[in-house]
Amino acid sequence: MSDRINVGSLNVDRELYAFVNEQALPGTALLKTSFGLTLKHL
Repeated sequence: MSDRINVGSLNVDRELYAFVNEQALPGTALLKTSFGLTLKHL
C-alpha cells in the first residue's frame, strides 16, 4: 500500500493530506481544492 496519494498533479504523503483536510482546514475559509492548487505553485 502506498503512503502517497495523487491530488491533482501532486503526489502527497497520505498522513499530511489527512492532517491538512481533517485538522488544519476545518474552521478556515480554505477549501481542499484551493489548498491543493496553492501547493502546486510552490
